[in-house]
Amino acid sequence: VVPKVDALQAAVAAVSPAAVLVPSSAEGKEIAARLALRIGSGIITDAVDLEAGDEGPVATQSVFAASFTTKSRVSKGTPVITVKP
Repeated sequence: VVPKVDALQAAVAAVSPAAVLVPSSAEGKEIAARLALRIGSGIITDAVDLEAGDEGPVATQSVFAASFTTKSRVSKGTPVITVKP
């Protein structure tokens, strides 16, 4: 996991992306959490949709066993988002 986080951190520093998308798997969530911590950013997990927002990407998440849908955005730093297939 650590080499993958190192590589993503270097990529974020090099290109300043609008967001970093990672697969929503057990490993992906660990990578995303470590990356968000290193770059001082927020994290959104298990996104099922993304759309552009005025203040950055807005993620749609299914919560409570898909009973509800919510929209979230990261308010600090480059968003790190895990995306469900």
